[in-house]
Amino acid sequence: TTMKEEANSLYKQGNFQVALEKYTKII
Repeated sequence: TTMKEEANSLYKQGNFQVALEKYTKII
């Protein structure tokens, strides 16, 4: 999976903080 897909699944699980960290690494 891509980093974005990982972040999306984390976000759906409610791990918003972790997802945000992954999103900021993408940008």
